[in-house]
Amino acid sequence: MVDLKISQNNKSKERNQIFNYLYVLAILMVIDNHCAYKINFFNNIFPYNSFYMPLFVFISGYFFKRTTIFENVKHKIKKIFVPYMIWNIIFVIIAFILDKTIGTNWIQIPTPRKIFLIFIYGSPTTLNDPCWFVIMLFWVSILYNSIRNIFKEGRTNDIILSIFFLVLGLTSTYLCIKQYNMKGDLWIFALKISFYIQFFHYGYVFNKYIEKYLQKLPNLLVCAICLFINVVLIVKFGNRINFSSTAAMNNFKTWYLPIITSFTGILFYYEIMEFLSRKIGQTKLTDLVAKNTFTILETHVFFINIPNFYIYLQILCGSTKYPNFSVPDFIHDAWYRYNTNANILGFFCALVGCLLVICLIEKIKHNKKRIPQKNS
Repeated sequence: MVDLKISQNNKSKERNQIFNYLYVLAILMVIDNHCAYKINFFNNIFPYNSFYMPLFVFISGYFFKRTTIFENVKHKIKKIFVPYMIWNIIFVIIAFILDKTIGTNWIQIPTPRKIFLIFIYGSPTTLNDPCWFVIMLFWVSILYNSIRNIFKEGRTNDIILSIFFLVLGLTSTYLCIKQYNMKGDLWIFALKISFYIQFFHYGYVFNKYIEKYLQKLPNLLVCAICLFINVVLIVKFGNRINFSSTAAMNNFKTWYLPIITSFTGILFYYEIMEFLSRKIGQTKLTDLVAKNTFTILETHVFFINIPNFYIYLQILCGSTKYPNFSVPDFIHDAWYRYNTNANILGFFCALVGCLLVICLIEKIKHNKKRIPQKNS
């Protein structure tokens, strides 16, 4: 019994490391995607926008534990919604300062509608656009836990829910193709939740039923199968396997490909990270990044723009060294990307800048914990 318990603990630790590695990979893909794919983590075969946002939701579902609805809502407000609102306020202030000092136009004039959209859609400033994912996950996790309070644990209920969420997800993509996402903000919200909740459930199912069987298969075999499927899909469909951006639920090309490419991408990189976690093991940097992916998600666009800030300020000072830099596009929003060199530099600025923010937050948390000890 002791040996079995030790084995189970070790297995649990190993699983956590696999998903820590997956978190790190996914957030690096987010940054690279927003730098116009200049680092390119195997993007030609497993395009980021064919799986990586479902991967984040899948990971969250993997660690799902059912609680009472009240406790779940309270926990999600504390862990997701409050930080989300804090970062929104911070970047609204930063965008306001930038707009007033250097002439950008990165914050929208607040209206009752835009204030309402913060609770279901995302940020009022393009400087924090990626936070749409955070508020989406907030609602998905609350809804899923509420459903699990009705459908208790059990193989039959899990099968029923798997079928239900699959149909719901396929219906969502079909309606998006039919442009129901153009009917208004509430439609976008409903379609987004319907699409992503399936991956939350599949993460839970993967943990409970599938992972133990998958780990018995050779990593190379599973990777080869996923690789073969994606190569065939790319040959047949080309860029149509991408779906970007689900922030507005537009650009779905087919109603069935997103579920296929999400699974091939997730399983492929699960196998890669399982292998790396065994070979490399636990590292402080991996754990730090994995624990703070939301912080990186919220802050990286600002740091990606550091090369743009430098060039723009040079132009304001009269420099003519950057004739191809589009000042109107940069002023319009924070998503302007100048050229390859600036994008690569932006990628590393984002890595360093986000890590500095994380270290600062960790330092503040550490000091707060030490205060009661000093008083005593």
